[in-house]
Amino acid sequence: MLLKLAFRNILRNRRRSLFTGLSMLVGYMLLVISLSMQEGSYHWILKAYTQSQSGHIQINHPEYIEQPTLYKTVNELDDLLTWLKQFDWITHAVPRIEGAGLVYGEQESSTLPIMGIDVENEAKISTIKDRIAQGEYFKSTEHHVILGAQAAKQLNANIGDSLVIISQAIDGSMANDLFEVVGILENPQARDAMLLYMPLPVMQTFMVMENKAHRVLVNTADYRQADFYAQTLNNALQRDFETIQAHTWKQVEKEFYRTMQADKQGNQVSIYIIVFLVCLGVLNTILMSLLERKGEYGVLRAIGAGRLHLFNMIMLEALMLCAMCCFVGLLVVIPINIFFTHIGVTLDQPMDISGIAFTALKGTMEPWVFTLPFALMLMSTALLTMVPAIRAARIKPLDGMRAL
Repeated sequence: MLLKLAFRNILRNRRRSLFTGLSMLVGYMLLVISLSMQEGSYHWILKAYTQSQSGHIQINHPEYIEQPTLYKTVNELDDLLTWLKQFDWITHAVPRIEGAGLVYGEQESSTLPIMGIDVENEAKISTIKDRIAQGEYFKSTEHHVILGAQAAKQLNANIGDSLVIISQAIDGSMANDLFEVVGILENPQARDAMLLYMPLPVMQTFMVMENKAHRVLVNTADYRQADFYAQTLNNALQRDFETIQAHTWKQVEKEFYRTMQADKQGNQVSIYIIVFLVCLGVLNTILMSLLERKGEYGVLRAIGAGRLHLFNMIMLEALMLCAMCCFVGLLVVIPINIFFTHIGVTLDQPMDISGIAFTALKGTMEPWVFTLPFALMLMSTALLTMVPAIRAARIKPLDGMRAL
């Protein structure tokens, strides 16, 4: 009986129900698209960033993340890389060495950070190979180096030039050797613009770090599962490798993670504004309905309708209208969100984040993007309807009938 009454009351004033329904429908669609674009953009940025820059998980000396030094190394590197193959959820395990040195070019000199990379495996996870502006990527593990754009400019170095690099080896001796520039990266604003890349075996010999590294980047199928996988690795590492630990990308890139979280919270303001505007429309409609139907409520009370019966009927009307509008909005917004997810919004200027260029902002099709706005709409509608419904339920039969 309540369902029939509520549905008939919705259809009684079609114009009012239509305008209220449109505000709910548009509000639901805006919430879905806003959440989809926000979460989708963060997802693609974090996925690319963690894969190429920090890894989903890093294996290091326990103190290296907080205080990185040349001497806090991952020892028995070959054994560790072989050991990691037992975990089928690991897609890549890539070692890196980090150091610094005084680099002499043919005309200029400068102190530069140096990174030793696994030539073959690094090309599978990072964008270094794709960002070569001049020259080419490493073809072998010879005495070749790749320079960041700013480093090449500071040294006034070109492809084929020779560089003398002087540094301190891990055993305290002086490391020095001659290297050839085979590649120069694009984008002077990138994170590695002042970096010098060197093949891992060459840097191991140069720094007297045979079978050692500073970082081992571990990638999995999904960076969002990093906490669970890192704990799994740590439990196993405590048993087989006591001197190293696994850290998640959130621990390795603390500042980047905090910045992303703060930016995400700032963007949530737009969601609150949409919900607020929808609530205003719903509240206005309910109050208008209460004034117009005061006589009807008085008659219902006079013929024996209880307060709870009247309260439930009004609540059911609002919730049914909200649910129907959200369902129609879902049918409309799904194809729109599919477009945003697979094609996205093309940016006029590519957005560079640590050397990774993003040309479009994309959405996501995760189920919660559709269900969370539905829950928000129902909750806000229920809360806004509750007070007018209580007032209507308390109407005295005589007072209500006087409004007829």
